[in-house]
Amino acid sequence: MNQVRQRLESTELQYCLVDRAIGLGWPLERVQVSDENLGKSGAGDVDRHGFQKLIAEIGLGNAALG
Repeated sequence: MNQVRQRLESTELQYCLVDRAIGLGWPLERVQVSDENLGKSGAGDVDRHGFQKLIAEIGLGNAALG
């Protein structure tokens, strides 16, 4: 979590992806940022609720990776 507070570049890049998606033609209301996992490594067994929600929405057909 310390890195999230001190090194903001990664967080800023994540939010810039919204602009990128809109630039590629995605409507703003269809673009969502999942930032619940900031500061959590994807390499460990840490609970990553944002990722789990994304996988559930893809499985239900409510989301896609485009």
